[in-house]
Amino acid sequence: MFTVVLDEKGEVSRQYQAQAIPTSYLLDSKGIIRKKMIGPMSYDWMVDQMESIQ
Repeated sequence: MFTVVLDEKGEVSRQYQAQAIPTSYLLDSKGIIRKKMIGPMSYDWMVDQMESIQ
């Protein structure tokens, strides 16, 4: 489970250039964006991508 937050003022959307909902980002341990997925993602895709950035 994960927390979903509401970007009421659009500040985060502008900073991360989120153009559609959902947009997901995979960050490394330093907070650097390593992958960006626009649209829905499957569990298997998420697991594969997480393993690829470790």
